[in-house]
Formats: sequence, C-alpha cells, structure tokens
Amino acid sequence: MKKTLLTILAVLVFAACADIPVQPVQQFIDEVREDVCPDRRVNIFDVEFEQQGKTVTLKGQMNSKSGLDSLTARLEREGYTVTNKIQLLPDAALDGKYYGVINRSVANIRVEPSARSEMATQAVLGVPLRIYKKQGNNYYVQTPDGYLGWIEGGAFTAMTVKEFNTWRNSEKVIYLEDTGYIYKKASKDSDRMGDITATGILRAIEPKNGFVKIAYPDGRIGYIERSACDHFEVWSFSVQPKPQSIISLAKSYMGRPYLWGGTSTKMMDCSGFVRIVMMLHGIYLPRMLHSRHLSGRPLRKEKKRSRN
Repeated sequence: MKKTLLTILAVLVFAACADIPVQPVQQFIDEVREDVCPDRRVNIFDVEFEQQGKTVTLKGQMNSKSGLDSLTARLEREGYTVTNKIQLLPDAALDGKYYGVINRSVANIRVEPSARSEMATQAVLGVPLRIYKKQGNNYYVQTPDGYLGWIEGGAFTAMTVKEFNTWRNSEKVIYLEDTGYIYKKASKDSDRMGDITATGILRAIEPKNGFVKIAYPDGRIGYIERSACDHFEVWSFSVQPKPQSIISLAKSYMGRPYLWGGTSTKMMDCSGFVRIVMMLHGIYLPRMLHSRHLSGRPLRKEKKRSRN
C-alpha cells in the first residue's frame, strides 16, 4: 500500500512539473527586452514563444545577436530546451545592401509601411540609414540616432558596405542656408534638379564659377551655390555654438509651419525645431526629448548663499 501511494505521488509531482506555466518564460523575455530594448522606437525586439513542458520555441525578429544570445542562455540556465526560430535582422533578402543614404531634400519615415501611417520622423538629404528589411516598396530603416521606421524605396539609395564606406569617406559639403536649389549647370538660370534644406549633405566634386559641383547618393550630378554651403569637415571643426547665435537662429523660425515628426527647415515639430537649431551650430542631438537627457553633462547646482 505504501509503495502504491509513493508511486501515485511521484506521478502527480511529475505531471505538475511537466506543465510549466507560461509566465516564467515571458518574464525572461521581458527582462532581456528591458536590457537590450528599453525603447521600441530605437531597437527591434519582436519576440513570441510557444511552450510544451520544458521545451520553448522562440519566434519573431531581433536586430541584436547579443540580446538573442542572452535570452537563450537565461532560458537554458533555467532548464529549458530552446528551439530558436527568431530571425536576426538585417534580412538576407536585401542581398547585402544593408545601408542607404537619403537622396531627396526631405524624406518621411513612418510608423507603418504605408503612406497613410503616422509619421515617426524625417531625414534630410545625405543622412545615412541602416536597412533591416523590406515589405513591398517600403523598407524598415534606422537613422543615425537610432530611430526606427518605414521609408519608401525611392527616397534613398541602398548600398553595400563597400559602397557605403566609399560614400562616407568622400569629401562632402553641408548646405547652410534655410532652403535652396540644386541646378543642372553652374548657373541660377539653369534648370533645377531639386531643392535642398539646411543640413543637407552631398558629395563634393569641384568648385566652378561660384558653384560647387556635387553628386547625389544615387550618382546624379548637379551644382549648388558656393556661398550657401561649406566643406563639411572644415565647418564641423570651425562652427561656434555661441548663445546669441543660437537664440537668433531659433527666433528666425518663428511662424514656421508645424508638422508632427518634422525635422527640416520646411516644417518641424518641437523636438525637430531644437534639433535643427543645434545641428546648425555643430551640436548633434538625438531625435526625441526622452533621449536627450542622456546627452551632454549635468550642470553643478550652485549653493544658495545665506542672507545673514
């Protein structure tokens, strides 16, 4: 009788242990997400799972191999057998073109792969991108400050690592006027190829008759007025962020149209406004306010003087 009871008890304990609740696995996923992806706007961590006893199948997409390795290791240390079906981005279907550069004056980056979707942010001419995946004619990209969103294929030029390094290492000019035009020839009477806004960057080829011969990221050749731009490296080392200059430029944008997600001198939102003003003074700030408190350094508080 005693042996029978022990057998029944062992079966019950085994059955209870075999039915592992879902919450512990989800807890591990949440912990890793908090470590590697505290802000879903700047990291890709779309993870789901299926569980049968102590076997866990992970599914979804991530752009952090170290994050995936950490998640797998934590689960395995807990005694789970992990089947990994998570796709690490960038997608191999991109054929090695994992980088890109904006090739229009201002490009919209949206929350979803649709022209009707809410705008997340914008990127101006010459801004580099990290490309992760494609859906139809839309690409999921990341801006230099980590912001993620969808952009249409015609707004940028996709590049291999070699092509991107060639572009990055080339001599460039930065446009410093509010707005202007790129011409087909070195003359303001020439046909216009397109417009350009402040902080737009292009590859510099050679000066010519008061203009600079430039190249778009996609290879098109044009001209911009020499007085409206500067050599990017020379400018970045010489620009002086003087308080009065910052205030004066900020005031010059009074009355400029507001656009949610706008980050150009055409239209802007509140954080885009601050970013443009500071960028034109050589100070690069993250896109969103919640990230900016991590930039710079804290100021020391002055002790209040006694009035006695």
